[in-house]
Amino acid sequence: MSGNVKVAGRAGLLGRWQHLEYTAGSGLDRQILDAFECLPTIPGAVGAFRRDALVEVGGIGTDTLAEDTDATIAITRAGWRVVYEPRARAWTEVPRDVRALYRQRCRWSYGTFQSMWKHRAALREPGRMGRFGLLYLFLFHLVLPLGPAMDVFVLYGAFVADAPMAIVVWLVFLAVRTVSAGYALRLDGESLHPLWTYPLRQVLYRRLTYLVVVESLVNAARGTPRGWSWARRQGVVGPVPTTP
Repeated sequence: MSGNVKVAGRAGLLGRWQHLEYTAGSGLDRQILDAFECLPTIPGAVGAFRRDALVEVGGIGTDTLAEDTDATIAITRAGWRVVYEPRARAWTEVPRDVRALYRQRCRWSYGTFQSMWKHRAALREPGRMGRFGLLYLFLFHLVLPLGPAMDVFVLYGAFVADAPMAIVVWLVFLAVRTVSAGYALRLDGESLHPLWTYPLRQVLYRRLTYLVVVESLVNAARGTPRGWSWARRQGVVGPVPTTP
């Protein structure tokens, strides 16, 4: 069972952006993937496994940097159902500076690519994980994080190719993403106050995810091994938000 990971330290722009990412991204995605019965990750911060299921797939593997994703995909391929329970909540301390966040996301990204490659045989299997789960990981952990590269084409179209409609299309896309983020916040009983930072997040924060994916792809293509990066914990997360 996958639970609902909440960000406790939400001070500053970086904290708010990660709060929006966890709620408007991961939280909403898990509800959709749960409906399709292809949830690819039981997060390490809040999750529960049946012992029989873990024993059947050989336990938690050590050959990827995303052992939670690896184990979840393996359990699903073995015929078990992974569900999402939004009322099972845990508050996590997130990185407080860009350097620590970058190291964390590089490990997550590289480990996710490892898990996708390890379970690529699921694409040829009749289960939902191959048809939907791995496709989701490919689109939302590889293709969409490279989206900032499209901003270059927007700027080129608007100021070089004399196509000002490119800016309009980009603004419409930003508005749709902002509205969907607000819906996810409301769905999870969260305040809409951090939503004012969302447009700035799309402009700045996405550059970091772009660099993370590029570095992970380069390392994977070169066969460069990547070790576990430890995050320094401060032990101070601020007041835990109260949500219904």
